[in-house]
Amino acid sequence: MIRTARDRRAMTILGIGLVLLVTAYVLFFSGGRHQGTARLSGSPAVGAPLAGQPLSARSPLLIFSGRDPFLPLISSSPNPGPTVSPAGSPNSGGGSSASIGGHNVALDSIFSVNGSQKVQVEVDGHVYTVSVGGTFAGNFKLVSISGSCAGFTFGDQSFSLCLSANK
Repeated sequence: MIRTARDRRAMTILGIGLVLLVTAYVLFFSGGRHQGTARLSGSPAVGAPLAGQPLSARSPLLIFSGRDPFLPLISSSPNPGPTVSPAGSPNSGGGSSASIGGHNVALDSIFSVNGSQKVQVEVDGHVYTVSVGGTFAGNFKLVSISGSCAGFTFGDQSFSLCLSANK
């Protein structure tokens, strides 16, 4: 098909006009009225609330909490379990001691006040008097008292400490 110069010029003008028409339609006439903001069809305007959409369908609000950037995310060595020293070993209390989660824990005494059993336990040099079910020093909890021994938890680790016989 041979075209003349007149046909080529008419096709060029028609092509440019068509491109301008499509651009004007997309910018001004598609998708409703948006107070002077141009948007592509199908994409919501930035910052505009999405009426009729539940909060769960909207993009989540990102909250960054503080974290020490120098602490590793994953520990390369496994966390060793609690180490309990045998009864009678030298410590500041009258019973056994343990190293739990980087804290030194020692059972000082077990006693009764008005029929309620309590323990005195020392964590990193601070002495706490606790009843069964009570928490102390952050994540420590007294779970049980049985004779001269007391059961504790630290987070999800459980351990027990006993009073020494040669106190």
